[in-house]
Amino acid sequence: MSGSSGTVARFRVVRQLGQGTRGAVQLAEDTEHDNERVAIKYIPRGWCPAVERYITQEALIHQHASRTRYPHIVQFHEVFLTTKYLAIVAEYVDGRDLVGFLQRSGGKLSEGNARFVFQQLVIAADFLHRCGQAHGNIKPSNLLVQDTSAGPIVKLCGFTSHAQLLEDARRNDGMRASAQYMAPEVLAGGVYERNSADVWSCGMVLHLMLFGVPAFLGLGGGPRGGAAVDAGRDALVGVALLLPPDAEVTLPDAVDLLRRMAVADPTQRLRLRDVLVHPWFLKDLPAGARSLNAAYLGPDARTVEPRQLPEAIIATVRRAATLHPSASEPIRRLSSGACVADMSLGSSGSTDATSPAKRGDRGGARHGRTGGGDGGRRGGDGSGSGH
Repeated sequence: MSGSSGTVARFRVVRQLGQGTRGAVQLAEDTEHDNERVAIKYIPRGWCPAVERYITQEALIHQHASRTRYPHIVQFHEVFLTTKYLAIVAEYVDGRDLVGFLQRSGGKLSEGNARFVFQQLVIAADFLHRCGQAHGNIKPSNLLVQDTSAGPIVKLCGFTSHAQLLEDARRNDGMRASAQYMAPEVLAGGVYERNSADVWSCGMVLHLMLFGVPAFLGLGGGPRGGAAVDAGRDALVGVALLLPPDAEVTLPDAVDLLRRMAVADPTQRLRLRDVLVHPWFLKDLPAGARSLNAAYLGPDARTVEPRQLPEAIIATVRRAATLHPSASEPIRRLSSGACVADMSLGSSGSTDATSPAKRGDRGGARHGRTGGGDGGRRGGDGSGSGH
């Protein structure tokens, strides 16, 4: 169904959401699913086989993780083509990413709120690992937070490959912030254990929530692009965590956990199963949290039929690697309330949707966006971290 005019016509655009490093997002209503609100991320067509492989991998991992409607993962729906873009459709989350949530909270969280967010993050990562997947891109901009009466509720988005992130960080100054959350073995390149790298990233997120600054400030300034990655890789090995002077007195258990998660040698780093039983993690753990993953992974777990077969996803991404013949036409504005199909159709039946990058909210989404930029209020599509 990807690329057909019928698929494209289903979606009625509501508004612009935001723009990431390599993509942009719109909020839309799916008229074939009770006007369900979805986030559609547009990625410019035309890329090399390596990028095709990474995007395909990300979409398939995300679809697999969505099969039981797990509550702490943004749900993947499908992909389709327009004349200029690959469009990735996923659940819309009416909330902020963790960057925006921290900004609204004065730059850091109380110990209790930080623990509650961290508990959800670690349990979600454990769910993925038990499914045989690693997230690969855990960072604040890929954690969507809904502020509810029960406390901040977290959903993960932005599945991707560490290898692709490393290449982005080398080439793109704007991606160097991602390096602050990448394990030393990832920054070094070569073969590494992805689950252990996720543990490091979770620890870096916890440090930011508790203290309001990255654990290793050297990665946020100084050299840029590839030089920043090389400097960060060298700096992380043997360098102590940046901690407030009184942290070991006021937060002794949290500091103990952080230090065990931020071990440069992955063979000596805590495993996720160790994090799950650490005293600081277990304190005030909500009832039922420890059995959540067993319920969603057990034989009685209810699965949902995917809206698109994996083979269709693979074929659509492959087609997106080439530009549509009409892609040189001027990009048109797509106003609120318009259907994607209201735009001029190419010969394949796909449309020339407006590039969200040409519209408002360029610096960050105030009303929701997906995992692709850092900061602000956003709705999640799970396609995050900027393709």
